[in-house]
Amino acid sequence: MKHLYLAVTCKTPWCSTDCLVKYLGPYDGQSELGQSVPAWFDFRCGDCHRAHRYLYDDIYPIRTDTAPPPGVRNPF
Repeated sequence: MKHLYLAVTCKTPWCSTDCLVKYLGPYDGQSELGQSVPAWFDFRCGDCHRAHRYLYDDIYPIRTDTAPPPGVRNPF
């Protein structure tokens, strides 16, 4: 089963990690971002540990086979 996440690319020049910022649920064939995304938010990269501000236009959907870990909490 595929799972759908929202992601951003870390803005640290030497990092550029794809950061999963929100779990949307099992993938059902649609990749809409939905109404639950803010105009902007701050997020800290799990690899380089630097925080950056991201805009709605920085967000993109990612489909993966990996389910979220138990107890995961979405930042928005």
